[in-house]
Amino acid sequence: MNKLTLLRTHLLEGPYGLKPDQLATFVESGSVQFYDGETNDNFALIYQAKVGVMDFSQNPLILQHALVTWMKQHQTAHEFEAFTFEAEILDTSKVDILITLTLTEDVLVLEDETGIHIDIAPEIDTSADDYSGMSENANEPT
Repeated sequence: MNKLTLLRTHLLEGPYGLKPDQLATFVESGSVQFYDGETNDNFALIYQAKVGVMDFSQNPLILQHALVTWMKQHQTAHEFEAFTFEAEILDTSKVDILITLTLTEDVLVLEDETGIHIDIAPEIDTSADDYSGMSENANEPT
């Protein structure tokens, strides 16, 4: 569950003022997918990750923006509803937030003479505009 570790690091090292004791990260449930008949042993992890932030003293939108930014780089395949959240307003200056997001990781398995090597596949880069040069009305005659 490499992505959840990366997300935790992103939140702790970012400008959000979070301390390790304010942040709880865990997997609520998960599954493994693989295809029968494949010529390799690759598989995918799909899991519901929970991120709990306690006593957050900034605007909660800052935290949600942090997740959107992180997901654009690390979880490019996601649904329209990227994550859900619950919040408890503690007082006028603090809030507890529980965020739930679905994370996926493709696992690459390679076996050679030195043994079995397992690694997480890199995320697909969706930052480039694959549709540049296409007009909005592509089916209309020019």
